[in-house]
Amino acid sequence: MATRADTLWLPMAFTCWTRSTTTLLLGSCWWAPTAVANEPTEPISVSEPEPDVEAEAGAEVEDPLPMLVHLAESGDAQGLRTEALKAQHIDPDNPDLAYLVALGTWQVEKDVGVLNAVAESYPEEQAGELASLMVAEHWLQEAPSLGVLKYQAYASTYPNSPWHQQATTQAAWGLAHDGYFNMALTQLDNGGVPVPEDLRVTLSTPPDWKRPLLATALSGAVPGLGQLYAGQPLEAASALMVNALFIGGMTYAARNEQWTAFGVTAFFGLGFYMGNIYGAADASLRHNRGLRDDILSEMETTWPAETPLPALP
Repeated sequence: MATRADTLWLPMAFTCWTRSTTTLLLGSCWWAPTAVANEPTEPISVSEPEPDVEAEAGAEVEDPLPMLVHLAESGDAQGLRTEALKAQHIDPDNPDLAYLVALGTWQVEKDVGVLNAVAESYPEEQAGELASLMVAEHWLQEAPSLGVLKYQAYASTYPNSPWHQQATTQAAWGLAHDGYFNMALTQLDNGGVPVPEDLRVTLSTPPDWKRPLLATALSGAVPGLGQLYAGQPLEAASALMVNALFIGGMTYAARNEQWTAFGVTAFFGLGFYMGNIYGAADASLRHNRGLRDDILSEMETTWPAETPLPALP
């Protein structure tokens, strides 16, 4: 006689067979499109395409000089040095690029040695000429007397240079900086530089220099007199009043035998008296600097200095 378990095994087996078949069918439908999509439709080549050597050889290389000159004119020293170094890496024998690298380096680091190196390496090239000009400018700013000699040497070495007038005017500026106004005018005339009539009169007229030693002696004799000699009447009046107050206080303390007050007043009064003497010397020096700076400013306005740059093709 069949049991209940014997009668149930057949439906259960049929159910398991149905589920497994369905799973297999669904899996094949899911993965089949992906597999087909990932299959290569064309043969894969493992070799890279060969470069077109003829096209690369025929391609023109852009001249970096206009861009570098623009950076120099705009005052971007760091950008000039960076871009010039890149261009020099491609064309290491180009003297103009060597000069622009040196120019940017000098403007950033104030290292005149790089400019000297270019001037010595390319003495017959435009780059060497411009480097010599910038060496002279460096020394004119650092030591005007030496800068004058450098500019004079440049003007004599390159008499036909387009920068000859600038070299002459800068040498004259250095002479005027040291107070040699007549020599500055002679430098300009010998260099063939036209000088405006008002500036010619200024340079040829002896300046009203004030002598610091004389101002010191005058204020030592009468407080404030040296400041008046140097053209500073307000300072003269202040020095005279302050020292007069201290002298009056010392006199009052001595008459009343207040020796402590006399000593304190004398101590501070002596300090102000010595300051009055120093102030007289300083006032005369400031007067002289003002005269010189006015003339230098007029010269700079008449002949503004420019940074020499390579001529563009």
